[in-house]
Amino acid sequence: MGNHKDTVTSRQVTIAVFSLVIGAGILTVSREVVDTVQTPDAWISVLLAGLLTMIAGAMSVILCNRYPGRTIFQFSKEVVGPVIGTVANTIAILYFIFIAGFETRILSEIVSTYLLHRTPEKVLMITFIWVATYQAIGGINPILKAFEIYFPIVIVLLVGILLLSMRKFEIINILPFFGNGITPLLKGVGSSLTIYAGYEIIFVTTAWMEKPKDAMKSLFKGLILTTVINTAVVLITIGVMSIDEIKNLAWPTSSLVAEIYLPGGFIENYKLFFIIIWMISIYTTFLGVQYLAAVGISQNFPVKYRNALFAILPFIYLVALVPHDLGEVFIMGSAVGYTWLGIGLVVPMLFLVISLIRGNKKGGRAKQK
Repeated sequence: MGNHKDTVTSRQVTIAVFSLVIGAGILTVSREVVDTVQTPDAWISVLLAGLLTMIAGAMSVILCNRYPGRTIFQFSKEVVGPVIGTVANTIAILYFIFIAGFETRILSEIVSTYLLHRTPEKVLMITFIWVATYQAIGGINPILKAFEIYFPIVIVLLVGILLLSMRKFEIINILPFFGNGITPLLKGVGSSLTIYAGYEIIFVTTAWMEKPKDAMKSLFKGLILTTVINTAVVLITIGVMSIDEIKNLAWPTSSLVAEIYLPGGFIENYKLFFIIIWMISIYTTFLGVQYLAAVGISQNFPVKYRNALFAILPFIYLVALVPHDLGEVFIMGSAVGYTWLGIGLVVPMLFLVISLIRGNKKGGRAKQK
C-alpha cells in the first residue's frame, strides 16, 4: 500500500459512488415511485430521498474517518465486539452477494428481451459473471480504472437521451404541484431511498484514499450527481408519458427512449444507446458489490481475496436463478432495496453512535486487495 499506484484518488471515489448507485434502478425507478406517490410529484420524493441519503452518507464517512486506514469489515469488530462484528460483516457479505445475483438476473432479462432473443438466459448470466470476475481479480485499482473509463460514456449518452426526450415533454403532466398534499410525497421518499443503494463502497475506499479528508467531498459529489440524474429521469418520464401510462410499464425509462424521434431518420432506434448505458451501469454495479463481498470475506475470515472471489460465484449464480418470471425479479429488486435500508442506512448510524459512546478510535492501514 506504500506506493502511489496502490492508492485511491478522490476523483475515483466520486466515480465509484456514482457507478454503484446508478444500476438497474434507473430502469424501474419511475414506476416504483409513481405507484407509491400516485401523483405527478413523484420526482420530488426522489429528490428528497437523495438528500436524506447524503445525510446518511455523511454519517458513514464520519464513522470511517474515526478508523483511518481500515475498512468497515475490520473496524466493525472494534465497535461492537468480535462476535457481533463478525455476524454483522457476514450479513453484509450475504447482502452484497444477493445484489450481485439480482444484477446478473436483471441483465439477462433485458439482454434476452432486446438483443439476444435466442440465447439462453443461463448462458448470458454465466458469461456476464465470468467477464466481471476476470476484471475483479486484480482488486480495487483495475475496478476503479474501469469505472473511470465508463463514466464519461454513461454521462454523455444519458444526458443526451434526456435532452432529446424533452421534445415531447408536456408541463401539464407534472401539474399540479402538491395536489394531494405532502403525505404522498413522504410515502414516496421511503420507496425512493432504495434506488440510492451502492454508496457503501465508501466503507472500503476511504481506507485507501490518498487524502482521506476528501472522502466527504467525494461522496457528496457522487451522490449529488446521482440525485440529479435520478430526479431528472423521473421528472422527464412523467412529463413525457404521464403517471397513468407509467403505472402500466415494466421498464418506463426504456419506453421513454422509444418516444425519441428526430426528423431525417439519421438514427431510427435510440433505444440502442440506452441499452449501452444500462449494460455499463449494471456491469459497474456488479463489479463493485462482487468486490465488496470478496474483500469482506477475506477480511472477516482467513481466506485469500482471490479464493473468496471464486468461492462466491456459484452463490451469485444461484441467487440469479431464484426468480421464475419478471414479476418475481421485481419482487427481488424491492427486497434488495428494503434490505439496504437496514444494512446501508441503519447499521452504519448505529455503529457511529456506539463508536462515539465508547470513544474507541484507532488507526492503522488496511491491506488492499
